[in-house]
Amino acid sequence: MHGWSGRAAVPVLLAGLLAAGGCGSRPVTISRTASPAAVKARLLRIMQRWGATQAVVEETATGGPEPGTMVVRLDTAGGGAIRAQWTGPHGRTHLLVADDHQVVRYTAGAGHYTVEPAGSTEGDPRWLVGTGLVPFLNGARPLSAAFAGHTVTLRCQAALPGGPGIASLVFDPGSGRPLAWSATWTPAGSRTPETLHERVESFSAGSGLPAGTFEFTPPAGVQPAVEAQAPDGSFVRVTQGVVVPPAGSGLTLNTIITSGGSPPVLMLAYAGPDGRPLLVTEFAAATGPADPAGSGATPITIAGLPADTATLATGQAYIGFTWHGTRVWLEGTSGEVPALANAWLTALNQGSPGPAPASGTGNRPA
Repeated sequence: MHGWSGRAAVPVLLAGLLAAGGCGSRPVTISRTASPAAVKARLLRIMQRWGATQAVVEETATGGPEPGTMVVRLDTAGGGAIRAQWTGPHGRTHLLVADDHQVVRYTAGAGHYTVEPAGSTEGDPRWLVGTGLVPFLNGARPLSAAFAGHTVTLRCQAALPGGPGIASLVFDPGSGRPLAWSATWTPAGSRTPETLHERVESFSAGSGLPAGTFEFTPPAGVQPAVEAQAPDGSFVRVTQGVVVPPAGSGLTLNTIITSGGSPPVLMLAYAGPDGRPLLVTEFAAATGPADPAGSGATPITIAGLPADTATLATGQAYIGFTWHGTRVWLEGTSGEVPALANAWLTALNQGSPGPAPASGTGNRPA
């Protein structure tokens, strides 16, 4: 369904393991004669002092379907978000931006970027971020510990995201930071082992990253696409007539469904900042179903663009607008729908390109 998602989850392993945070003020020393189990216990003691962190990690992966080098920027203070960029086997650059609200994937040179719901292991590669290094070490069986200069390398047997394997963590106890990570495992059903090598370029506690780091700004002319679930349970990639809320809207994308047909009617189910549901319905304006407000909608202007508004029989607020041939309905609470419509239409009016026009007919899903 999601193309890279299964493989993309693995390269963010070390970044995910840094989710527990920054460094304590007093260094914890580890005796060079300590057993592997004692080294594990001391490292756990160091990590328990961490707070929120950010890290830049350089990675090389081999043996998998998408080997390459990736830089991951992680800021866990805001609930966990990553911005990852790597080069695939054919030399194409892939970008992935994920936070608590949605996942965006883009391949350089493509005409579309894909927007996916957050919160699933298949669609959201941040599931590794949630594991953290502390629970990883708690579940790992230490095999050996080797000291070199000011560092210690702990080798463990562990349940890795790609399958059971061997992992090695290089750590500087004096500064309280991880330095490198490597792992080897053989995926289920395969005889070819995969390896992962990651080097921590920077690691700090509590400091923020530049605004917009975890927001995707598409290149000029690049349009959004989605993979929506059809009535028969299959997934359909929709690239025409898709309009998505602006970055930073605070909406969490939960599900995307489609009626099928040509073109399909899309329903994107979001949760607003207060957790209440907000429904976005999109279809070709020339041939789609009648607006839920019927003739009772009141014409208004938002950010210089025409729209209409009503209170539905369900008591929900409704605002509808048309953008480059795509009709968009917003249905939700009276506290969220007007604010979203204002932010959305303001962004569109500030030069956002229109989607590829949809054509044909479709029915609104039940």
